[in-house]
Amino acid sequence: MTKNLFTLFVSYFIFLGAALSSEKSNVLIFFVDDMGWSDTQVNGSTFYESPAQLRLAKEGMAFSQAYAQPLCSPSRAALLSGMYPGARLNLSRAITGGSADTPKLPETNKSNKKMVWPGSRNHLPAEVHTIAEALKDEGFQTWHLGKWHLRAHKSTKNGPQEHGFDKWIGVGGSGPGSYFSPYRVPELEDGEKGEYLGERMSREACELLEKRDQSKPFFMYYACFNVHGPYMGKDSLVKYYEEKLKKMPEENKQTNPVMAAMLHSMDNELEVILNKLDELKLTDNTLVVFASDNGGVHWEMGKKKGHKYKMPVTSNYPLRGGKCSWFEGGVRIPMTIRWPGNVPANQKSNTPVHLIDLYPTILSAVKAKPKTEQILDGLDLAPLFQNESLQERPLFCHFPRNLTTEKGMSGASFIRLGDYKLIRMYGGNADRSDKYILYNVKNDIGEADDISAQFPEKTAELKKKLNSWLKETGTLIPKPNPAYKLPRK
Repeated sequence: MTKNLFTLFVSYFIFLGAALSSEKSNVLIFFVDDMGWSDTQVNGSTFYESPAQLRLAKEGMAFSQAYAQPLCSPSRAALLSGMYPGARLNLSRAITGGSADTPKLPETNKSNKKMVWPGSRNHLPAEVHTIAEALKDEGFQTWHLGKWHLRAHKSTKNGPQEHGFDKWIGVGGSGPGSYFSPYRVPELEDGEKGEYLGERMSREACELLEKRDQSKPFFMYYACFNVHGPYMGKDSLVKYYEEKLKKMPEENKQTNPVMAAMLHSMDNELEVILNKLDELKLTDNTLVVFASDNGGVHWEMGKKKGHKYKMPVTSNYPLRGGKCSWFEGGVRIPMTIRWPGNVPANQKSNTPVHLIDLYPTILSAVKAKPKTEQILDGLDLAPLFQNESLQERPLFCHFPRNLTTEKGMSGASFIRLGDYKLIRMYGGNADRSDKYILYNVKNDIGEADDISAQFPEKTAELKKKLNSWLKETGTLIPKPNPAYKLPRK
């Protein structure tokens, strides 16, 4: 009898161990809007306060050279599809009323325009098998909270529910109407007057976690509304940072108390969700990704945006440029991954990575495979978690937008390989031919010195790789406008 009980006991624990080892990890992506690489204590900010992000970095791996697209919609498409959206999907800009269902390259442009620029897609195509759909196929319950911005302006089609999400809360377009209720977000019921949007969304997230189906793993895509405009912070936090600013040294370049308050509130959202994972004992079995969709807004904001300041929203220093720019300030983002027992704690990776890498990394983490013939441009980052090297590969960006937020700079494509970054700026020369610019971003993080003339062989090598990639993807490329007429002197 004792022997039989002992055998039964051992068998039970063998079965329990096997069950636990085969249990799929949950996945949480906390995706911030318009947060620059420099907008966190993790990357050295002394004005902004980010304790939850510091906690995540201490418990996981922070990436010092993570990349996104220069604008929100393409970055969201990159994350969900695992592909370069500007090239593969011709989705290169933020979706607006001017975006197209089927983008094309027009024959000509107005006679005062030097170049002909392609259109940009107004939705995430239905044929894209998103990471949400892939995880749903693996038995996950899937939730989207916050900003979507991957469907046509004012459309009700191509929302989260058509791309693999069981539940969605607060979809919206480019941003909320207000950060204080009433929010003017069509898919989100207003709270009590004055309720802060970030606090509301984090409560919604916690409620989903509490009421989840405990027999299934979950995927939560928390697409934070913060810190996109309209720029509205809680009064108590704005006043706190107004006082802190008075004590900051002169060399401090981040000086906006409203932005500081919004970043603080966003970090509080992260803290609330991390604490809920702790409370529900989900931390050890949840892969958490923290990232942003593009660089910080580096132009001025004024009273029309709902507050008294007229100053730049943030500073991306030491990086050049910001949102809507192909310089590092527009495309380098904060990113941290925590996965207890799988990602070593308190580690920093200097390997260049991209949002497109999250899709294959997550698939690998849950022991799933992509569909046959599915295109995934990213790589599984698992070797970095084992202190191994990731195979060197080029990173690309295709941003054929007629205007950027850097004076004198037009739309471009670039390749990043090793320490070098080569930009093809469309129509950048006086004769409207494309201009090629080369930077060593390791030695020149501020991209101040074009070294293409000093390194013609490296320039030629990267030019060939970049143009081969553009040709291989079949993307739309800007061209000189045949109808252009020189302005009269």
